[in-house]
Amino acid sequence: MASNGLGASPSACDGSHGQFAVDLLFFMANVRALRTQTPAKKLRQRTGAAKIVSRTRSEPSVEGTPVLSWMYFNPMGPTACSLFFAPVPDTEDSILSFNSMNPFQKEWIAYLLMPGPLSPKAVTAAVGALFLANGHSTAPLFSGLPTSVFHAENWFLPAKKPLLSDWQARSLFRMAAQQIQDIDFPTINNYLRQYKGDPWERTAAELQEGLLQSVIRTDQPKANFEEGLFQEWFDLITDPEHVRSEQRNFQAAWQGAIENAQGKYR
Repeated sequence: MASNGLGASPSACDGSHGQFAVDLLFFMANVRALRTQTPAKKLRQRTGAAKIVSRTRSEPSVEGTPVLSWMYFNPMGPTACSLFFAPVPDTEDSILSFNSMNPFQKEWIAYLLMPGPLSPKAVTAAVGALFLANGHSTAPLFSGLPTSVFHAENWFLPAKKPLLSDWQARSLFRMAAQQIQDIDFPTINNYLRQYKGDPWERTAAELQEGLLQSVIRTDQPKANFEEGLFQEWFDLITDPEHVRSEQRNFQAAWQGAIENAQGKYR
């Protein structure tokens, strides 16, 4: 299913992962198929991903446990993403789930069922497997690297902070970066340093140079992964000043993308 509606702006990563809007009827229909004693790694391989694209803003809400959030500050389609555990009502089970919101579509993906109470070991194992596999072939987690990552140590908003720490998030995105082809870390890092705190100027410079297109492309030969450049990139996109600037400007980017799609800037 796909939505072509132009959505109203959320405040990006503002804790909307505290009350996750999920289609409970959809989840419950799939939980009956998911419930099993099969080990998690086999369960993920066997069941794949259950995916919905929301058409409305009136879904019921349930309290979720946030894991990690990230953002793509792109004036053409700013996108906020969250990974979280959605509880299965009347059980101790949870569904490892993902949501992605941009002005034109909301997407909700259920990746796997976690039997029993959540534990740190179970959480890190499940999320690590998800990143290593880049989600699922039917519902990838990434096509390109985000422009901001929010974890427990740089979280500044009043809602419940994510479970994962800086080093845990760093390890996960290291796996993701190794799988994404043709990342120009030197150029990306240079723009992040040069335009720190000003995402509008940075993205304007990136678009002028065509960098935004090269970052999200996945059909080019894979460049060699360089550990030092990755570590610098992760420091830059999780810097407190940087994440605050992107979150602060996200709503304006959201509205601008809608107006651009409606032809107001033509």
